Amino acid sequence: MHTGRINLGAALVVVGLLLLMMNWGFLDWSLWWNLLQWWPAFLIAIGLHLVFRRTRFWFLPTLFALLIVVFAVSVGSVNVADWQPRTLSARVPLEDHIKDARLRLDMGTGMIRLAPGGAGLYEADFKVYGEEPSQVQLPHGQSTIVELRQEDRRAPKWVRGLSERWDIRLTRAIPIDVEVSAAAVNLEVNCTDLQLRTLDMSAGLGWLELRLGETGRRTDVFINATLADITMVVPKNIGVRVKADSLFSSHNLREAGFIPSQDGYQTANYETAASSADVYIAATGSRVRVRFQEVL
Repeated sequence: MHTGRINLGAALVVVGLLLLMMNWGFLDWSLWWNLLQWWPAFLIAIGLHLVFRRTRFWFLPTLFALLIVVFAVSVGSVNVADWQPRTLSARVPLEDHIKDARLRLDMGTGMIRLAPGGAGLYEADFKVYGEEPSQVQLPHGQSTIVELRQEDRRAPKWVRGLSERWDIRLTRAIPIDVEVSAAAVNLEVNCTDLQLRTLDMSAGLGWLELRLGETGRRTDVFINATLADITMVVPKNIGVRVKADSLFSSHNLREAGFIPSQDGYQTANYETAASSADVYIAATGSRVRVRFQEVL
């Protein structure tokens, strides 16, 4: 079998299709510059061809090269500004008539920190690549919904926002619900002095560090992820219940003193504590670690 001719023919077909789609306007001509960024991968393809050309795996170099082209097309044209970090700040005022709020955060990949202490509804510092997050506020009577969305830069969602960071300081004045949607996110939530009612995290990969505090209310935490690594820092006078609908999960709940219950594990003071948290975990694999701290 003339594997060299097959590989050359496949390359000509792919190049012809790319040129045709560029002429028709479906692809931007800057795609060639994008492919140029991946030139070391084509050296790997040539090396694979030399290794496998006389074996039954002769097709691997062609398959590898095609995958590189598909990836480059999916990323789209390269804008150098999209990969230069910038630091931005934002502030949303809190109107007097607003009694509660919902914050929706949509991120591809990156890190989000939520903590108390913001003026207004929240203050935020963003480390971003390219455009700043889009912000939409939707007042609804005595409630308000604020959406922060990572801007699309013609790249797949799992590529966008590599190493982006959002530091958000929330108001202590009103109850808040937080929704986080991401491909992969490192989420740190300090609700020791927040009126956090619910925290809902949906992610492909999720790392969550949750610090609980005395709020005089119950906080519901929902975690829906493919893989989740969860660390909770809990004062000893706060009641916690953990329910996991998860395969391949590991935890230290028994070692930490949690009591098995009908639907999970809970602390001995769960029914009587003034402040409590219910944590629901749905993940293909999860790791849960609890660390107690003394109340100052």
